[in-house]
Amino acid sequence: HRIDYIRKFLGRKWYEVIISIDKQDRIWVCIPFRWEYKPYKPRRLISLDINLKKIVAYNGKKVRRLNTRFTEALYLKHHAEEVQKKHNYAWRRNKKWLETIRALHSRSRNIVVDWSRKFAKYVVLKAKRMKSAIVLEDLEKLWFNSSQKSSILADKLSRFAYRKLQHAVVTKAIEYNVPVIFVNPRGTSSLCPRCGAMLVYSHRLAICTRCRFIADRDVVGAMNIYLKAFQTLAPRLGSWGIHPMTNETRAKGGLHKNEPMIAYIHSYKNI
Repeated sequence: HRIDYIRKFLGRKWYEVIISIDKQDRIWVCIPFRWEYKPYKPRRLISLDINLKKIVAYNGKKVRRLNTRFTEALYLKHHAEEVQKKHNYAWRRNKKWLETIRALHSRSRNIVVDWSRKFAKYVVLKAKRMKSAIVLEDLEKLWFNSSQKSSILADKLSRFAYRKLQHAVVTKAIEYNVPVIFVNPRGTSSLCPRCGAMLVYSHRLAICTRCRFIADRDVVGAMNIYLKAFQTLAPRLGSWGIHPMTNETRAKGGLHKNEPMIAYIHSYKNI
């Protein structure tokens, strides 16, 4: 590790030293440290809608799309499975094929883990500069349970990628004392963020037949994730319904510009 990273742990309490030796006779030393999590009072929210191709971030005003590397990892995993199917069970006894398959799976996993860590640091530092809380979907019970029996490769990688990304964001948030909020994902893609009506989809384009709101599926998800957290944390910001907070729909009055929200997260929890 870099010297500046090691200095973060100087003076902190530690529990034990764990030493292990891998198959290549390399010695690994792990030292767990005690880390006190003291999140600040958020003034804003940043919601994240996570997909294989893109992550959509919404802060109440603007929507930003960020490309992921998960599809690259999916391609490598698909290539590894194609090699396995081509050689049936013979690849288990062939050292060359076995090493190739293991290398492809390892590269795929490393891409997911490395990109998740880099993105987590980026979004956490951005949230800290803006005094914002990060809002994520709690998909542990709803999405993972409904698709854990699926044998589709994309579903498997989606579950793995989301877990790694969620873990990376929470870990970095604890390190930098950034509040993290988990909201119930039910209805985030099916309800209109403007009027609350059921949306009609044409491929990935969402259309509300009541208020004529139109947006793609990822933007709808990011807005609804934001609104679920916002309605819970700031109930006294006027009675402007469930409209997304834009310049046109922003409530008048309420909190002052530099006044933090009264309700804030002491530790990450479910809403």
